[in-house]
Amino acid sequence: MLEVVLNEACQPGPGGLEQARLAGFLKRLVQEEPTRTARRLLRESSLAAIVLLLAPESESGLNVQDFEPEEIGFTTAILNDPEIKKRVIEFRALRWRMVWQKYRLTTQQSAALFAAIAPKLAWKRTMEEILPLLDRLAVSISDELRLLEIPENAGKALGKLDLLRHIRSEIILNEGNEAEVLRFDALLESAEYSFNSLKDARFNMIFESAFVPTEKDIENAQ
Repeated sequence: MLEVVLNEACQPGPGGLEQARLAGFLKRLVQEEPTRTARRLLRESSLAAIVLLLAPESESGLNVQDFEPEEIGFTTAILNDPEIKKRVIEFRALRWRMVWQKYRLTTQQSAALFAAIAPKLAWKRTMEEILPLLDRLAVSISDELRLLEIPENAGKALGKLDLLRHIRSEIILNEGNEAEVLRFDALLESAEYSFNSLKDARFNMIFESAFVPTEKDIENAQ
C-alpha cells in the first residue's frame, strides 16, 4: 500500500517488508503536507488504514511498537489529526455494531473481537448478560454491583474474574441447568478475553486510548 501511495517500486517478498524500509515510507507519509484535496484524502486514508492494521483485532502480525519511535513521528501525527481519529473510530464502531447485531456474545470470535476493540465496554456487556443468568441458576451473590462496575485496569478486572471463577466452581451441572451452565461458561470466556485485552494494552497505551469507540459511537455507527 505504501509503495503505491508514495509511487515507489514494488519490492515483493520479505525484503519489501523490512522494518527500516517501512519506517522510511511511513516517515515520508507522516511529514507530507498536501495542498490538493485528493492527496490529503489519500494520505488520511492510508494512515487510518495503517492504524487499523495495527489494532489488535486485525491480527495482521504487525507490532504497534515498531511504528511508535519519535524519529518516525507516527503516533504524534495520528493523535493530532482529528480526521484520521474519526475514520478509525467510525470503522471500529461499525464493525462492533455489525457483529453485535448478528452474534452478540454467542461465539468465541465475536467475544474476542469486542474485547479487542473496547475491552471495558465488552466487560460491561458480558456482565449485563451474566447477572440474569445467575438468577436463573439460583446463584446468590452479595456484590452484583462489583461485577457490573467497569474495571479501570487489568488488576481490578482480575479480582472480578476470580469472583466469577469462584461462582462457577460452586455451580453443579445437572440435567435441569445444562443450557444455563454452558452459557455461563461462554460468558466467563468472554470476561477472560476482556481481562487479557486490558492486560496486553500496547495499542491503547501507545495511542492513549484515542481509538476506543464509546457506546454512543457504536449506536451512531452506520
